[in-house]
Amino acid sequence: MDKTYRLLISSCAVSCLLIMGCAGSSPRFTSGNNGSVSNKPRFAYDETPEELKIEKKELMAEDDRSVSPDRLRDEVSRMENQPVVGVRNRLMQAVLSYIGTPYKIGGVDHSGIDCSGFSMVVFNSVFKIGLPHSALQQSSLGDRVSRDNLQAGDLVFFKTVGSRISHVGIYLGDDLFAHASVSQGVTISSLESTYYRRRYAGARKVTSTDVSDGNQ
Repeated sequence: MDKTYRLLISSCAVSCLLIMGCAGSSPRFTSGNNGSVSNKPRFAYDETPEELKIEKKELMAEDDRSVSPDRLRDEVSRMENQPVVGVRNRLMQAVLSYIGTPYKIGGVDHSGIDCSGFSMVVFNSVFKIGLPHSALQQSSLGDRVSRDNLQAGDLVFFKTVGSRISHVGIYLGDDLFAHASVSQGVTISSLESTYYRRRYAGARKVTSTDVSDGNQ
């Protein structure tokens, strides 16, 4: 009788621990639609909603080199009439297809997208490179690129809140970069803007060999 009682108590304790473990933590591994297990890292927010509110306010006050909507429309029309040839053209076509998409924390499509989600989907579409959904994680990939040696397709990073990297864009050339802005959605901005020049944190050139299977 004592042995049966001890076994019953042990079974209950194990069950409680399993339930607590499932309820108290998010899984490190997730199952796909086909039942396979993926070890992709969990999505990490680039900025909290509170930080985004502060950034939006500062952007509206300091971004003095934003690209006008008229110029963006002209660029869209010009690129739509050109054949998609070469990496830069493919990059521009992918970027322009998202212009005007609203900013959405955690978003990864045309209904809403955030900065690292934007660089992630564009890189996957144009370069077949799987980036992590995090500006900070993206900033650790590839090789550093100096401001003077930036080329179209390089990732540019910014410290928009505090001392950590919290924003990412894709360099297009001529001091312009595409990104998902909290104030304008997907747009094209200038590195010479007072806001972005003060918060610029460097750039990286990322190739397929720089991204491990765990990030794809």
